[in-house]
Amino acid sequence: MNVPPGGNVPFNQTGECTPGDFIRNADSSITVVNAGVYLVNYNVIFNNTPATNDVFGVFALHLNGAPIPGSRFGTRVSLEDNNDGNISRLQVNGEVIVQVQNGGVLSLKNIGTSTVHIRIEVAGTPIDGAAMTIVQLDNDVE
Repeated sequence: MNVPPGGNVPFNQTGECTPGDFIRNADSSITVVNAGVYLVNYNVIFNNTPATNDVFGVFALHLNGAPIPGSRFGTRVSLEDNNDGNISRLQVNGEVIVQVQNGGVLSLKNIGTSTVHIRIEVAGTPIDGAAMTIVQLDNDVE
């Protein structure tokens, strides 16, 4: 799955959650039904397709379309010699605590300058190439 700069990172599965707490939207964003303070963490496994000598991925969480401060994480690897067209697989993890109002929309975006390829399999075995965990810490939001 290719994600262009500015694009939402797609999730291929919905995990366990209390019914009615979250809505997975068609654009890979997630609507948070109940206001509160949430711990949100994410991980993305991606590669350099097509093979290049410079591999990087930069991601950030957004709330209602705006970047969430403290949620930008990324990595970069420069391969000295990639004449054989080797494909590297990298993983980025990030987390942030954020206050969300009723109906707030969370999304994970590629904020880098190049398209990333999210892995959906490794050695023929299907994987979840991107994941997000959302845990409500407090619901005393005014």
